[in-house]
Amino acid sequence: MYILLDTSSPEYFTLALVKPDGTWRAHQKVVSHFAQSEKLLPHLDKLMKKFRLTTEQVSGIFVVAGPGGFTSLRIGVMTANTLGFAWKKPVFPIRADGYDARSGVRPSLVSKLNKARLNSQVRPQYGRPPHITKPKRR
Repeated sequence: MYILLDTSSPEYFTLALVKPDGTWRAHQKVVSHFAQSEKLLPHLDKLMKKFRLTTEQVSGIFVVAGPGGFTSLRIGVMTANTLGFAWKKPVFPIRADGYDARSGVRPSLVSKLNKARLNSQVRPQYGRPPHITKPKRR
């Protein structure tokens, strides 16, 4: 079983349990209104408990690494990297178009996750450069 985290939108996030063939065992979209950091882990915990899934049964973690909102992407990627490190599981980056809300994750991506190295970190892939304001004049 795999976990999918998609926090690319600041308005909601998606959590899923993915079977080895890439289809969903469970899939949920959670309205978060800029509160992914407060809601992501409690919802993941509830989902794993509901399906009696232990960390030993998790084979890897998919995380949407971009494009998306700056802070929301950082929350998802950081959470996936931390869980991967703590659980000793590979983490694999995908784009939001790497899965379909009705059917699941592309089987080719499942194959790539199975070949991913442990302790490799995923980095966010932002869709554009950050908008940084000019410094104030003194």
